[in-house]
Amino acid sequence: MVQYSRETLYEEVWNEPVSTVAKKYGVSDVAIHKICKSMDIPVPPRGYWAKKRAGQKVQKTPLPKTDKRSTITRYYSIDRKPPKPEPQLMDTQEIVSGTKAV
Repeated sequence: MVQYSRETLYEEVWNEPVSTVAKKYGVSDVAIHKICKSMDIPVPPRGYWAKKRAGQKVQKTPLPKTDKRSTITRYYSIDRKPPKPEPQLMDTQEIVSGTKAV
């Protein structure tokens, strides 16, 4: 079971790319876009993250008031695999010495 809060999801999709948010929830970016659409959550337009990385000024679309639900709960089958953990990067010293620090 995954529960999506309208305000939380809004902040997440404006703080990092939708594909990153999707990995956090263990769903596709298309699923996050559909959930945002169903909850009337604006998402960053195409090119937003490239402009932000380039140091250009970007505008965040405010969360509009709506009569739609503020939370959505999705139930997934038991067969659904949880998201894979992010790979751990090795320290340069670990590579040189051939040991892994804990």
